[in-house]
Amino acid sequence: MVNQVRKSECTGCSACFNGCPTKAIKMVPDCMGFCYPVIGDECIGCYKCNIICNARINRTNLNLATPRTYAAWSKNSEIRYTSTSGGAFSEIAAVVLDKGGYVIGAQYGKHNSVEHAVVSKANDLLKIRQSKYVQSNIGDSFTHIRNLLVEHKHVLFCGTPCQVAGLYAFLGKDFDNLVTIDFICRGVNSPKAFQAWISEIEAKNRKQVKNIWFKYKADGWKKSPRCTKVTFEDGIEIIYSQEKNLYMEGYLTYNLYMRPSCGECKFKGTPRQADITLADFWKVDRELDDDCGTSMVLLNNEKGQKLFDKVAPRLNIHKKSFEDIYQGNLYFDKSVVLYQDSERFFKLLDSKPFSEALKIVTHRPFLERINIKMKKYQTRLYRFLKHFVRKNC
Repeated sequence: MVNQVRKSECTGCSACFNGCPTKAIKMVPDCMGFCYPVIGDECIGCYKCNIICNARINRTNLNLATPRTYAAWSKNSEIRYTSTSGGAFSEIAAVVLDKGGYVIGAQYGKHNSVEHAVVSKANDLLKIRQSKYVQSNIGDSFTHIRNLLVEHKHVLFCGTPCQVAGLYAFLGKDFDNLVTIDFICRGVNSPKAFQAWISEIEAKNRKQVKNIWFKYKADGWKKSPRCTKVTFEDGIEIIYSQEKNLYMEGYLTYNLYMRPSCGECKFKGTPRQADITLADFWKVDRELDDDCGTSMVLLNNEKGQKLFDKVAPRLNIHKKSFEDIYQGNLYFDKSVVLYQDSERFFKLLDSKPFSEALKIVTHRPFLERINIKMKKYQTRLYRFLKHFVRKNC
């Protein structure tokens, strides 16, 4: 049964939840805030959940081992600025919506929870634009997608590679009217940690948070990973950057509150899970980088290519070598090393503010901090040399 799957293997994709014929499965958060399947008394022992769960890993994947690679950005400057990278997702989604289709992606819900939602109007596209940096709740989105596909509606689904794999496992077959997008995923963060960070901000400012804009580009695209704009209900805005951006510090520096399965991710590298893969094209050629954001686009099969061809008039596009992606995307084909003291952090969150729990758990002696930084530089040097050898030898 799926409730016996190890936490290092369960990605929380909710495919089993959507696929259970008796609705016996509930997705229940654990002490870290990540949801796992729990089977109730309604179970009839059909093992459909196991079949779906195993299909995520074992499905036949005919996508390209070396995807067609492009650097691209929207010709619409507003879309580009308000997007995480170059706005390629928004332009792809707009084409699907223009022909009466539906787009499913992550949006902020009640109390700034992150959940997948269905969009059918161009005006609602902003809701699912931008990266959220917390694991989204799939809910019954897969069931909704299947219903739309059976009705011969065009559907575009965007999610993490493991969510895309979960969708295909749930559907049990491919549909000509379904296009999927995944992205180069570093790892998904805990909703509990995210809510604790938001709660502390609200308590300090004595007002409710209305919107979070991760990777805010006020100081340029390259500085955006550690720049977050928080907007309150009264319209006041606060920008958290560099060392003041504690949430991204815990994520990018320490890998502190990622899902356990992210440390042993089975969906890295190629062939990719989706028809199209998007990401930031970090370290792209200087002539293609005006610091406003450049999307990396991988076309993993003919279906992805056909849709991208329709989107092309909306984008500035430059063909690139697949090898070019490695220099700026360290976790394309390898998993992160999870922080060893994560459980202690989550226990502290039950009684202390986010900032205090972060400080207690991540405090290290001076020499140990130097050693950690040295290891990071060694990793970057190794990646650079690996990329250099691939390109020149």
